[in-house]
Amino acid sequence: MKKKERVKDPNKIKKRDNIFTIILSICDVVAVVVLFLLYGPFNGFRDWLVTTAMSTMNHQYFATTFYSDEYINKVLARHSIKEPDGNTDISEIIGKEEIIFSDYETNGGKKEYSRVGGCYYTAKMAVLDSLFKEKKQAGLLVLREAYEGYVPLGVFNVRENMKEAMKKSYKEFETLKDAMLYCGSKLKIPVKKYVKQGTLLNEMLHTKQTTLDQYFK
Repeated sequence: MKKKERVKDPNKIKKRDNIFTIILSICDVVAVVVLFLLYGPFNGFRDWLVTTAMSTMNHQYFATTFYSDEYINKVLARHSIKEPDGNTDISEIIGKEEIIFSDYETNGGKKEYSRVGGCYYTAKMAVLDSLFKEKKQAGLLVLREAYEGYVPLGVFNVRENMKEAMKKSYKEFETLKDAMLYCGSKLKIPVKKYVKQGTLLNEMLHTKQTTLDQYFK
């Protein structure tokens, strides 16, 4: 009695080969995109990766795996200001004019690198970490000033100050305008200048939507 031989369906074999080819093609495209972001001609993604990773305690390997210590230090130097010594003329660093940097994102996230630099992401991570521990969702506005005689020390300083601020008790206000008036009593730069410079803050104060949570639903 002859044994029946199994004949493989050529259509199934072709379909399997096509799927395998598609998977390999996708992997190739992903690899090329990742390599382009990591080592391409544009600094935006690399700067974001380095400053964000190095501002954490447990995830610095995201930067150290791909870049040398020398390159990481160069990136961090571009996004921080060194503390002056006794012989440093502060006016040469920050001048006599007021300079306000602002940036924001809603619940849709942020696609481009922040114009504020690594400090933006450091402040964000400190806030998210605190909200996660409290099991809360919220929106947040951060107003931070530096005066003559003091220079921000980079992402570490921002992170520690934000962590400390999130631990403190809070005040409640009926409207965003009331909250900004209170902030104005604690700041040296007039609040109206923050409003003028801050896109989100300006929009919130000049529309019917005057609470942060309405922007994050």
